[in-house]
Amino acid sequence: MSAVRRAPALGRRGVTAGLLAAVAVPLVAACDDGVDLPRLPELGPDPDEPLLAAALQAERELVATVRRTVRRHRSLRPLLSPTADVHDAHVALLAEAADGSPPPAAPGARVPAAPRAALHALMDRERTLAEAHVQRALAARSGPFARIVGVLAAAATQQSVVLAEAANDLRAGRR
Repeated sequence: MSAVRRAPALGRRGVTAGLLAAVAVPLVAACDDGVDLPRLPELGPDPDEPLLAAALQAERELVATVRRTVRRHRSLRPLLSPTADVHDAHVALLAEAADGSPPPAAPGARVPAAPRAALHALMDRERTLAEAHVQRALAARSGPFARIVGVLAAAATQQSVVLAEAANDLRAGRR
């Protein structure tokens, strides 16, 4: 898989602070002793922080489950490596947005004994993750954050389709 270059991320707080500075500098430069300037609003906590934390935790849990599945069913490694890569990228993106603070390791779900059942379990977890990301996107206060979580939902949905096809191939003896 080729490395994808990302442009440096500029968070909402950085954009807000930059806009406030752009407004404040001309006002301060033009102020006289007798002029009352409007007060700039203080930046409070990010209202999407709990959504970001939940999305990050859910992605970490899915990565842990994929890794546990690969350990139990080594024959699924070629199929599940791209899935792990997708969700590792999601974790990296969300962790960066969450100031990079690593939470405790996420527990993975129990892995079924049969490979096909394990794929179905992962497929169900992908669908559940996608639905949760859609709900987070709808609840988000920030448009850019909502769009990012919407893309994560689309990726999880796509992964569930790939896993469903692989499970069908296993049933038909093609894998």
